[in-house]
Amino acid sequence: MRRLHQGFTLIELLVVISVIALLVGILLPALGAARNAARSSSCLSNQRQNALALRMYATDSNNYLPTSYQYRSSNALSDVQIGTSGSEGGYLQWSGMLSIAKYIDEGIRSKGWVCPSDNTGGWCASNFVQSGTAITTAGADNMYVKNIPSGQASLTSTGIVDTQALRLSYVANEAVLPRMKKAAYHTSGTIRLANIDRVEKQAGTILLAEYVNTGTDNHINRMWGESGGGGAVVKSHRPTNALTNGTDIYDSEDLADAGTSLTDVRAITVAAAMTTIDGATAADEHHIKYLGYNAHGFDKCNYSFVDGHSEAMTLKQSLDVTDFKWGIKMWTQVNEAAIKTPDGAGTVQ
Repeated sequence: MRRLHQGFTLIELLVVISVIALLVGILLPALGAARNAARSSSCLSNQRQNALALRMYATDSNNYLPTSYQYRSSNALSDVQIGTSGSEGGYLQWSGMLSIAKYIDEGIRSKGWVCPSDNTGGWCASNFVQSGTAITTAGADNMYVKNIPSGQASLTSTGIVDTQALRLSYVANEAVLPRMKKAAYHTSGTIRLANIDRVEKQAGTILLAEYVNTGTDNHINRMWGESGGGGAVVKSHRPTNALTNGTDIYDSEDLADAGTSLTDVRAITVAAAMTTIDGATAADEHHIKYLGYNAHGFDKCNYSFVDGHSEAMTLKQSLDVTDFKWGIKMWTQVNEAAIKTPDGAGTVQ
């Protein structure tokens, strides 16, 4: 009697397997792209929330945005008094200021400080503590961090914890959040806190960007910095900028220390920015090197702006002198110097 049902032949099985493999090959890239798009969207949402929190801070502080960071006057997490000397008491960074003032739910432990695309979960503060070391900072009980980015080490080994997000992917723009790190700078006559109402072109002025991704090649050198008091370490408390002093690095710290006002502030060129980024070493260099310009592929990074919105763009777009996104003036200098084009012949727009 004939069999009513026969099994698949080998050729038929191979055809089916080939079709399935083809479909998987087509779908996987699409799924990967969808996953990356979702992460980027979540990152943009984080940026918006952080920007809005900074705006609320300004509203409650006579319209002044905070400093990007300052020295604490004591080794206490809640200490908001600015230090008079160095970093011995740790740093108070803008993310910590927003957390202390409760503008961010979950404070310094919030997941909103970290971009989902950041490979190892964001940078640790410059001073952090891992399990097994006693914490000496008052009010920082159990604030241990784990899965430290490759190559990062704490500035100190004495149990100090900075008042900063435990892990952080976002960096401030120095044109609007200055380095008012010590009390003397408030009377230096050089740099100051930015009054948000004086910031022109708010929808086109970057407030926050993304640090270089913790899994990127050369990421440690791009985050490294040196300072006389703080030493050489990953400077995750510092802001970034897209400026030069006409011939070299724009460094507001040096200006404040010297009590000198700078009028020749220029936009950095794309070529100079990429030279710094690609060739970053452990030395102090243009602070554009902190920027994760390719955080989401296609040379794009997510930014939030002073008006509170966020969007992705390329480094080249952000440095276009006809629509310069890093500020048309130095709102954090007392003289509010207009930012010039790279050749110094005109001003950015």
